[in-house]
Amino acid sequence: MLVRYICIAAAVIKSVKGVYMKNAKNFLEWILYIIIFVLVIILLIAPAALFINNTSSPTVPVIKIETDELSCVVDAVVSEEKKQKNILPELPAKHLIKDFEVIYQLPELPTGCEITAFTMALNYYGFDVSKETMALRFLPSKSPEFHRSKDGKLIGPDLNKYFIGNPASDSGYVCGTTAVSAAAKRYFRSIKSESSVIDMTEAEPQELYRLISEDTPVVVWVTIEMKDRPETEGWYTEDGRYVDWSTLDHGAVLIGYDENTVTIADPLSGIITYKKERFESVFRSRGSKCVIIKK
Repeated sequence: MLVRYICIAAAVIKSVKGVYMKNAKNFLEWILYIIIFVLVIILLIAPAALFINNTSSPTVPVIKIETDELSCVVDAVVSEEKKQKNILPELPAKHLIKDFEVIYQLPELPTGCEITAFTMALNYYGFDVSKETMALRFLPSKSPEFHRSKDGKLIGPDLNKYFIGNPASDSGYVCGTTAVSAAAKRYFRSIKSESSVIDMTEAEPQELYRLISEDTPVVVWVTIEMKDRPETEGWYTEDGRYVDWSTLDHGAVLIGYDENTVTIADPLSGIITYKKERFESVFRSRGSKCVIIKK
């Protein structure tokens, strides 16, 4: 295209040159010729150059997206995909785990309710182990030894990590989910099982009911007869955390629910039902502590 414009310019210049050269009688006419020549070149060459520039370097529309905006869009898409994947079926109105056998803590373990409850769950999954073995061989324990810190605080062992005292005696205290989980891990290692224990502490009641609907018993920290937790006693651990307990603190297994009630396998009372609201209130008062077994 550029060559074509140049040829046209040359032809025009040649004809102009012919006219002016024939009649040129002085220097001024020659100067006029030069000016006309330059103008023709500019008028013909400039559009060609512009055309070439436009065709050789086409303008490509660019969409600029800020990094933060793009990140938000990506996060939103990923979040929506997760929501779609995590949509759970509607929770059944009621469910009861069948063939769940109760193990009573008395007379062998008068204060060993938590480990007895966990042994029930183990037996449900087919593990052949006794409450005594779990309590006396695998459950971590510490003596109830206390002292005062320099600022007067009572310092003692961690109730969550250990059973304080002896679960086979009336003078034993209680233990938390970490102690029971440790017992489970020790037991699974001893039999070379790939099963595991999951600490579900802080789970909402609805999460527990979902597990029950899937035939997964949940060991829960509650109180005897689901009574309001009375005034507690407590002390500080060596690392400065406050732990407490009450004489009504208890461990049991949640195995069923319906619209208004829950069903509990209690190591003291056997299979018993409680109002849902009562159970949920007590469960929360104990810190929503619970564990399950993953086989």
